[in-house]
Amino acid sequence: MNGCTPCTFPFPKGVNLSTESGELLEDPESYRRLVGRLLYLNLSRPDLSFSVQQLSQYLGCPRKPLMQAALHVVKYIKGTGQHLVKKKQKVVSKSSCEAEFRSMSQTTSEIAWIVGLFEDLGQDWPLPVTLFCDNKSAEYIAHNPALHD
Repeated sequence: MNGCTPCTFPFPKGVNLSTESGELLEDPESYRRLVGRLLYLNLSRPDLSFSVQQLSQYLGCPRKPLMQAALHVVKYIKGTGQHLVKKKQKVVSKSSCEAEFRSMSQTTSEIAWIVGLFEDLGQDWPLPVTLFCDNKSAEYIAHNPALHD
């Protein structure tokens, strides 16, 4: 799945899920393992709930269209895997402190966006959000407004 194209929707459009359409899988265990892994991811990714629930209904008799739908979910995960994780920065930093501070700044912006999204959906988000950093200098800069850019 390294070379796959990421998808923007968690479930393929217009797919016909049934135990009668399509060929039976030669290795049904591979489908079951994949759905099991998706169930595990579902604990921390609520956006996968519907897709995983639909796919898990057909563990007894998996068919090729079901496997394609499961692989579509994996492509979706690949496309959304860059949220709230360390990313390659567009600017070259001169020190690890500067790199950590930039990363904290970008993460803070993403957190603010997510909190705003939840508020728009009418959901409460527990504030304040804790942001962890392993660089004491970057923490010092973040806590001292006089040192901000």
